[in-house]
Amino acid sequence: GVDPAFFRIPETIEEAREKLGMPKKKMVIGFVGRLDTVGEEKGVGLLLSAFGALSRTKGDCILYVIGGPDHLICTYEAQAEGLGIPQGKIVFTGQVPYRTVPLYLKAIDVAVIPPPGPVHARTTSPMKVFEFLAAGKAIVASDLPALRVHLNERNAVFFDAESAEDLARKIQFIAEHPEEKNRLSAQAASDAEGVTWNSRTKKIIDFIESE
Repeated sequence: GVDPAFFRIPETIEEAREKLGMPKKKMVIGFVGRLDTVGEEKGVGLLLSAFGALSRTKGDCILYVIGGPDHLICTYEAQAEGLGIPQGKIVFTGQVPYRTVPLYLKAIDVAVIPPPGPVHARTTSPMKVFEFLAAGKAIVASDLPALRVHLNERNAVFFDAESAEDLARKIQFIAEHPEEKNRLSAQAASDAEGVTWNSRTKKIIDFIESE
């Protein structure tokens, strides 16, 4: 579940970027969350590969990787360098206080949920799904059954979980179609009302009382 009020902050995207020191005129792609889970990678490496391809065709974009643990950042920085991604095109913030997450979400244009396809990712429903919906983000997500429980073609764009090329194409599609980005954002915010803590609790109570 999620508390939408926590993520619907009064700052505009411009104000959020100013507070966070983000560039104001660039397309900001964001990964927000822990970089690993139970010792497994969460798709950040795939996202870096996709961004490497995207940055060669769309120079006005920047990637923010927001989260820890911080010791993994060196690994990903080395990968980015190996991909030939220029310095400054990717920003690793490290772990940030949870209270600042709504500000980061406000500041980014596209939120990416890129878990690969092993069993754990296929059966886990990340909290970030609810948070991204509540923040009204344009979401690009791996096409996995667990993510489709609350995401669909109306509120997200899906990509092949094993294909960096497909991820790059889907991000570029949103970048080139601002009307679609705005539609996804609006639908995400609307759908978040169905996964609030209150609505989830009501469903449980209604089920119990119906027995």
